[in-house]
Formats: sequence, structure tokens, C-alpha cells
Amino acid sequence: MTKRRPARVLLIVCGLLLLGAVQAIARSADQHPAVSRGPALTVGLSGAPELTGGSSAARAQWVHSANAVGTQIVRITAYWGEIASDQPPNEADAVDPNWSGYHWASLDEQVEALTADGFRVMITVTSAPVWAEGANMIPNAPAGTWEPSASDFGEFATAITRRYDGSTKARGRYLPRVTLWQPWNEPNLNLDLSPQWIPGPNGSWLAASPGLYRNLLNAFYSAAKAVSWSNYVIAAGTAPLGDPPGNYRMAPVTFYQYLFCLNTDDGYVGCSNPPYFDAIDHHPYGIKGPEAQNTNAADAPLPDIYRLTRVLNVAERDHTALPAGKKAIWVTEFAWYTNPPTPGGVPLQQEARWVEQAFYVLWQQGVSNVLWYRIVDEPGGSSALINTNSGLYFKDGQAKPAATAFYFPFLTNRRDHTTIVAWGRAPQGGELKIEQQAKHGWTVVTQFSVTKDEVFQLPLRLKGKATLRAVLGANDSLTWSQAA
Repeated sequence: MTKRRPARVLLIVCGLLLLGAVQAIARSADQHPAVSRGPALTVGLSGAPELTGGSSAARAQWVHSANAVGTQIVRITAYWGEIASDQPPNEADAVDPNWSGYHWASLDEQVEALTADGFRVMITVTSAPVWAEGANMIPNAPAGTWEPSASDFGEFATAITRRYDGSTKARGRYLPRVTLWQPWNEPNLNLDLSPQWIPGPNGSWLAASPGLYRNLLNAFYSAAKAVSWSNYVIAAGTAPLGDPPGNYRMAPVTFYQYLFCLNTDDGYVGCSNPPYFDAIDHHPYGIKGPEAQNTNAADAPLPDIYRLTRVLNVAERDHTALPAGKKAIWVTEFAWYTNPPTPGGVPLQQEARWVEQAFYVLWQQGVSNVLWYRIVDEPGGSSALINTNSGLYFKDGQAKPAATAFYFPFLTNRRDHTTIVAWGRAPQGGELKIEQQAKHGWTVVTQFSVTKDEVFQLPLRLKGKATLRAVLGANDSLTWSQAA
């Protein structure tokens, strides 16, 4: 009996400790209301040539870096004019991915490499060949933009979606399946689609690009769905800012109103060919932060995407956004350039805060997929352009603070003197802890289970100053501090 007593004592002690832990968790649950869980946010990259080019060692390094920030989707571009520089002699050849006149090698390599590395590929198809552009091109129209032929684009759409339907062989092996497709890029800019406007009566201007793009979109949608109904068609991402009618940029709200057969008051006008698509896309670049709204009601930088969703909601109600049903909202490009390395850029720590706030603001506006522009700062130059040094990594491979913010966004806002609201996105599943900085380290405020990509939000009853962070497995978020 005496030999077994220590074990019994140990069991009693362990039981008491376990009871205390259970009671502590119960007190925590009483102290902090239930977690509110929202729709998942999927993340990815646009502008990541490092993942498909360069030496095998360099590419492996950047693949590792892309995985380190949780990349799921990588968006690449297929240039119609480069792949089909020669006009197919007939429709049968045009829709045949194995027609000898097509130049697929570069795109094949990118799709194969990204798929092999575990990324989901999204292909944006843009830039018409000379033979598919319209007549009477004006001298300053950028190449590949002038009144592209919708019928020719539809035939090419058949060829390219068949190329990557999982049943096409090249070099003795089957090419990967691609299901994410985007016809064109930034069609509200003259740089991508022209003309934007045409002269109307009495010195007025008539919108041209929305009608041009509607034809391109519908031709691609019809072709892609005929190849496989599982192909997912995302309408071209719109640029965030515009100019008055007659200039080279159409404001995105105006563009969508005309695209959806509405007038500029969101009133139903109707058209013979309403657009078909599965999701809209927007590129909400802005020089200022993610909460700085634009005074022009037709523009849509990051906090003003709701202006586009307002128009989309009207189109869904009036059945001028087809097929019927709710459409998803994507953001496939946004970023800020940083200082360093660009003088005048956003300081590194501020950019990281902006990234977390951006995720929150986008999620609040119903965005489901977010792609950052550039994994690494572009080589050469330090020009203060938004797409020059906007990488999540420096050129030498060192991660910027924004890399942590992108992978594990977490932020807090004080609602009143007794409550702080915490919000975040879980990059993996597991038990997530919210911790508060104390005098001698960190203490757990609350903890709860999460699933991968899940968005969570919860109020915390905390008075006074508080510095908080989220912890999930081996990953710590950046910290957020709130005043009393």
C-alpha cells in the first residue's frame, strides 16, 4: 500500500490541476463572448515571375517564400497576341489547341511549374493580336487594345481552355487542369482597351469600352463554359480611378454601370447582351491608407469597393448580371510601395499595419479572394511607382513586416472603455490564442479553435491600455496596442 500512495497523490494533484484548467477555460468563456466567424478569405499573388523563371535554385527559394506567406492562388497572364501572332486560317484551327500556329511553350511552362509546386493557377487572357483588332485605329491607341474582335476572342478562349482542361498532352505528358479564367485586364483604361469614349452629338461623349468589354466577356464565358462548366470566369479587374468623359480612364463605377446595362444613376436601361460571369474583380490601389475614402463617388480605391458592389447588387436584382445569383467579389491586385527602398514610399511598419487593415476593410465589403501585387521588389530602379517596390520581400529575400501581416492578419479596435474588438484571419487550423502583453511576458486572454482561412471576430472585455497579439501554433501575429 505504501508504494502506491505517491501515485495516488500524483493522480489527485493532476486531477486538481486539470479541474483548475477546466475552470479557467470556463471563466475565460464567461469573460469573453462567443467568437463570430465569417466567410473565409483566400490569398494569393499577382506579379510573381520569380516563381516560374530563373535558375532552379532561385525559383525554389521564391516558392518557399510564397508558401511562407500562405499563397494559394498565383495569377499569370496569357498574351493572346503573342500566342496567336498569326491568324488561324479557319475556325477549326482557331479552336484547336494543337494548331501548329499557336505558341504555347512559355505559358505551358508556367502552368506546369506552378501546379507542380502546389499553387492554384489563375490565367488572365489579354492583348489582341494585330489581325484581331478593329479597323480605323487611331494613332495613339496602345497595341492590342483597339476594338478587339469578340468572335475571334471566343475562338481563342475555346483553344486556351481546352489546352488546360486536363486532357491535352504536350511533350509526352498531360498538361495541368486550370479552372480560374479572367478575360482581359483593366478594361476601363485606354492602356488595355480602346477607345474608352467616342464622340457623341453636341459635343457629348458616349461610353465605348463597357460595350466592347461586354462582348469580349460574353464570348469568353460562352466558350469556357462549353469546354467545362466547372471553368470559373472572373470579369476583368478594374482600375480604381477615372477621369471625366472623353479621357483615357473611365471611372470604375461608371464602367460597371454601363457594363451592367444601367445608367449613371443605377437605373435600369437594358441591353440585348447582358454580361455573363461568375465574379467581379477590382484593383483598389491607393496612395493613401486603406481607410482613406475618395471624394469622387465614381472612383473606388480600397475602402470604396462598396460602390461597385452597390452597382452589382442592382444588376443582380434587374438580371443584367448573369447567370442569376450572387456573384463573388475578388481583388487580384493591390499593394503599396515601401521606403526602403523607394524614397517617398510607405514606411515598412506602416505598410504592415495597412495590410492588416486592408484585409479587414476588404472582408467587410464582401471580398472573398485577395491577391497581392508582387512577391519581391522588382529588380533595378527606385522609381516611386506603386508596382515597383511593392514586394512582400526585399530583393535579397529578406521578408518585410508586411509578409507577417499578409500571412496572419490581426488587428484590434477599442469599442468603448471596457471593450476591445479583435479581428483576424487564421492561416491554418488549430487552437488560436489572443495574448496580452504583461510586465513579465504574455498572458492568454482567451483561446478558441479555428479552421484554415477562417475569419474571426470577438469582443474582449479589457480596460486600460492593452497590447495584444494572436498566436497560432508556431506563428505570432504583429501586435496591436489600444489606449485606455
